[in-house]
Amino acid sequence: MDDLENRTLTMGGDLTSCLLDSRGQPVHPDDVRISAELRTRLNRWEDWASQFDDHLPKHRRAPFDLDGFSRAGLAIAPP
Repeated sequence: MDDLENRTLTMGGDLTSCLLDSRGQPVHPDDVRISAELRTRLNRWEDWASQFDDHLPKHRRAPFDLDGFSRAGLAIAPP
């Protein structure tokens, strides 16, 4: 698939790969031709996701605002 066909970005909600290309492959905001403002917002959102300690037992996890994280992601995504 060439760059012209690979134009879709998907914001994932699984907290592992927050941004996916149209093939479903993880992509970093710095590797996509988007505005600096959008890149900053996506980087902050991905940084927030990295704070989710789901690999730890529940009793060792830090509190994570999943509702706030979801709202922030929806605010970034276009309608």
